[in-house]
Amino acid sequence: MKALIIDDEKRSCETIEAMLKVYCPQLTRILSANDIADGLKGIEQEKPTVVFLDINLKSGSGFDLLEQLSYRTFKLIFITAYNEHAIRAFKYSAIDYLLKPVDPQELTDAVNRALQNLKNDQLELRLENLKAYQTDLNNAKKIVLKTADNLFIVQLSSIIYLMADGAYTTFYLNNGNKILVSTHLKEYDDLFTGLHFFRPHQSYLINTQHLIRFDKKEGGHLIMSNNSTIPVSSRKKEAIYALFNQLNEF
Repeated sequence: MKALIIDDEKRSCETIEAMLKVYCPQLTRILSANDIADGLKGIEQEKPTVVFLDINLKSGSGFDLLEQLSYRTFKLIFITAYNEHAIRAFKYSAIDYLLKPVDPQELTDAVNRALQNLKNDQLELRLENLKAYQTDLNNAKKIVLKTADNLFIVQLSSIIYLMADGAYTTFYLNNGNKILVSTHLKEYDDLFTGLHFFRPHQSYLINTQHLIRFDKKEGGHLIMSNNSTIPVSSRKKEAIYALFNQLNEF
């Protein structure tokens, strides 16, 4: 299997290549390119399995390169030095990324995730959602959820609540569907910071737009728009009252 690194920093290319040779022996051939033209040529001619693409290239952006490609059947991993707001965009879009300077363990994990499923998994869809998010970092309206077999575009307003199950999270939607993803609930708690989401219990994250009432009996439960009952931990009760007071102001 081939890997192509597209980065205009020679030292960055050499570092990633060296780490791939040590930690990812399943990638038997590692190529590199330093600008958009060479990157396009490398992808079209070599048909790599995995492409590591720097966002900022001297000859343009990584997105400029992607828009010119006719061949997109590869796993894409962005390399970025972006701030946390842009990182949230990658997470909303279910697109993998590596922060500079690249950490060997994070590199290994990203490659393993990429190689777990080599079929075409609708890269176009994820890139479109990434671009949509980047147009307004403060107004995220949808998220791409990646399961073993599918990618789903989900409107945030359609999410009633999320439930943790170990290292997995289940999304409960207002159309009755459930989507199970292999991501910790804490990641979504962090990702949805500043939006209409609240964590009343370590195993649950709710969309307050679907919150109907707080039943104070038997320790306390939240009732959601689909009649689901969500437990409230004792240490979150004061925050629940504050939440209802805040909602009452609107």
